[in-house]
Amino acid sequence: MELLTAYLRENSPRKPQEDETREIDEADARNKPYPPSLRLEIQAIVAVLGRRERGGEREVYTESVDGVAHSKPLELQLAETDLRGAGLFKGNFAHANFFRANLCDASMQEADFDGCEFERTFLGKAKLCEATAKGAGFAQARLPRANLYGADLSAANFGEASLQGASLVSAIFSGANLRNCDLTRADLSKARLDGADLQGARLDDAHLKHVDLSATEGLTQEQLDKSWGDRQTVLPEGLERPSRWHVE
Repeated sequence: MELLTAYLRENSPRKPQEDETREIDEADARNKPYPPSLRLEIQAIVAVLGRRERGGEREVYTESVDGVAHSKPLELQLAETDLRGAGLFKGNFAHANFFRANLCDASMQEADFDGCEFERTFLGKAKLCEATAKGAGFAQARLPRANLYGADLSAANFGEASLQGASLVSAIFSGANLRNCDLTRADLSKARLDGADLQGARLDDAHLKHVDLSATEGLTQEQLDKSWGDRQTVLPEGLERPSRWHVE
């Protein structure tokens, strides 16, 4: 595994991008495909990495500290790699390090990303439908227009992340850190937010229909007033339903 991840870091490094979100928008406006097709050998390696056994010997290594053996999870070191358009569908990538990687338009549906590190990673238009990323770190990550329908993101850290225009329908954010997260135009309909920390989060034109917000933390009236909800949206005690919701 270490040889394969080293090959990816060496042969598919993330290239400096001035504005990756702008590149996506420009490609869409011109009706051109983006990102470019992933090289076959890069995709083949990603597929092999995703077939790691869950709970088997290949997931742990043993190191000796002061003469005492300790087993730890085998972490895939994929930091700062260029995996645009990669297929990670149903793969086991638990505890992988994707720090500052580019996963634009990657297919990540139903995959295991529990405990992964996605800090400052670009996930524009990535598809994480029904994936699991419990306890994963998304601090300062960018996920514009990503699709996280039904994903389990319990206890994940989205501090200062950008989820502009993302589809978060039925996603699970129980106990997640969403402090100072940009959720502008994001669709959180039917999402679970019990115990989620929304202090400082931007909810401009975010959709909160059929969402129970009663157990969230840090939510203010000012944030609510910029969002959209409906009759089934349950508010925390002391907050009022905004007039702009036009609830009948």
